[in-house]
Amino acid sequence: MEREDALRLLEGLFRSALDALDPYEAIRSTVKVQNGTLRIRGAKRFRRVRLDSFAQVLVVGMGKAAGKMARALEDALGGSLSRGLVIVPDGYKERLDRTPIYEAAHPLPDDKSLEAARKVRELAASADEKTLVFFLVSGGGSSVIEEGACFRLGEETIKLSIDDLRATVQLLLLSGATIEELNAVRKHLSAIKGGRLLRLFERATSVSLILSDVVGDPTDVIASGPTVGDTTTYADALYCIERLGLTERVPQAAVRLLMLGAEGKLSETPTPNELSPIRHEAVLVGSNQTGLLAAKRAAGRLGFRVLALTSRLQGEAREVGKVLWAIARDCAENGLIAKPPVLLLAGGETTVSVAGEGKGGRCQELALSFLLQAAKEGFFEDAIVGLIAASDGKDGNSDAAGAFIVPSLFKGLGLSLRQIAAYLDRNDSASFFERYGGVFRTGPTGTNACDYAFLLVRPRRIAYKTTKAKDNLWNCEESLSQRPRLSRP
Repeated sequence: MEREDALRLLEGLFRSALDALDPYEAIRSTVKVQNGTLRIRGAKRFRRVRLDSFAQVLVVGMGKAAGKMARALEDALGGSLSRGLVIVPDGYKERLDRTPIYEAAHPLPDDKSLEAARKVRELAASADEKTLVFFLVSGGGSSVIEEGACFRLGEETIKLSIDDLRATVQLLLLSGATIEELNAVRKHLSAIKGGRLLRLFERATSVSLILSDVVGDPTDVIASGPTVGDTTTYADALYCIERLGLTERVPQAAVRLLMLGAEGKLSETPTPNELSPIRHEAVLVGSNQTGLLAAKRAAGRLGFRVLALTSRLQGEAREVGKVLWAIARDCAENGLIAKPPVLLLAGGETTVSVAGEGKGGRCQELALSFLLQAAKEGFFEDAIVGLIAASDGKDGNSDAAGAFIVPSLFKGLGLSLRQIAAYLDRNDSASFFERYGGVFRTGPTGTNACDYAFLLVRPRRIAYKTTKAKDNLWNCEESLSQRPRLSRP
């Protein structure tokens, strides 16, 4: 198998993962209507519901996948769907027949996010005991519907502005906060997140259909948990800001609000127990593991030996890159973890502590760290090739989804290790791959379920030999020809 065939294979496996994460198909397989009875796969409390027992059926969607999810819901419910509102990040708009769809900023909220919150409040005012509400929740939902928390403390009104919210989130993003930390802060600075959106619709019966973009699929973290009880506190949010050394840099209005909350002077976000009386159920319709298992099955059908490492890959991207490199090299040289040839799969979401002003995101930074470690150890062969990419098609502040890992690219670049490391030090991984090769683009995918790392490993010492061995990954042209989706878009 030539290098180009290997890269096409990796791209095809990535697209197999995306196929399994298609938001439209996820909703159509979950929501069924037959003879006026609504059936929701995976639900326990509301597995079967008579639609004619409700005067109106509403939809509220938020996030990168919300447009496709809403289109599927329209197709499933038909004329039973009364009205609603769907908010997606800029560039993710879909054509809907019955539901208005709007765009707002991501990952930082803007005035359009604030307007979306106002429209949702108007919709909530009409929801009563005869209303059924579908909440469509996916990654990106934290920013597209947003409103600063507002409290009355004695004679004083404490309200956080959208500008202060945006500045706080931006600092956390640049400082390497985990998604759990980031969203703990968001929930406590928001009037919408942390179960507060569900409180607005508490008279209605409601179901949340959730596509997870968070490792481990905690529903109170996904999109900052607008419709589920919160397990974090003001003290947790304040600790995050203190841990990252941001207390003096975050807008003081935000710090003061969190301090007052930690002192018990402001009402906490509602807990799961506090929301349990509301007629609501949350159903997970897809996750990173969904795509990982699909890629594993696709590789198995092609006859590859596959080792799925984890769906919970986390940590600083440049450090995770070193770990993945160590695993791949051990496979290539001595079969310590798995005998080569083998396809290694991993999913999850790393973080980046931004120190420079370059372009890129966690996927390209991880890939560059992997390649830099290979170069440090003098490994310039194609015995290991890979693809690291974000399922939403956008890696950080670049327009790429991620990057291919090809160690042999280093061999004729004429770059010193110091020059390569400089790209990593200034968080400029996208510029590196643009200049020297390996950039991987998909455009917006319409879904969002964390990131994927696929590594194709063969025995290092037979790097350029051919063999008739049945399990040789590099002699599978016949299998490849049976996989049409391997071609580039």
